Amino acid sequence: TQSGGVGAYEDDPGDIIEGVAKLGGLDPRDFPAVTEEELQGKGDDTGTATILDNDEPVPPTPAVSVDDVQVTEGMDAVFTVSVTNAAPGSTVTLTLADGTAVDADYNEARFQFSTDGGTTWHDVSEPIAVPAGSSTLLVRTDTVDDTADESDETFSLSATLSTGQNDTGTATILDNDEPVPPT
Repeated sequence: TQSGGVGAYEDDPGDIIEGVAKLGGLDPRDFPAVTEEELQGKGDDTGTATILDNDEPVPPTPAVSVDDVQVTEGMDAVFTVSVTNAAPGSTVTLTLADGTAVDADYNEARFQFSTDGGTTWHDVSEPIAVPAGSSTLLVRTDTVDDTADESDETFSLSATLSTGQNDTGTATILDNDEPVPPT
């Protein structure tokens, strides 16, 4: 019977050496013949081999997330943008997009970000450098307090890392106007 996948047969121990030598790129003629008597009682022991991994660790995948928010019209919509596992030198690009709300309903006075929890605000004008690892940005834009009684409206904030990961959060502008009574 064949065993081990090296072309060895139980009835000819020499085939074991020949098969192992072929696998190792060695010439089996360099090994003396082994008799069955010499193999008796050998090979019954068990050993353990440890394979040491020499590969570089795989770095964690960067990610970005943007929270959804609700805001009463006339108040600032403040999104939380979370970045995790950012590589050194990473940036995040922020963009606003209309939903049922159009630009006249938001982003009239400011589109800003803060890296210190809202103490200091900076205008969004280009990709924003983020530190390696994890960080949080607050992103705000104003909403317009109009006098029209209307349904709640939405717009979105997208955040895209320089490594390609992205996410989008939705802001819902809650209307604060009373219906106009019929005349």
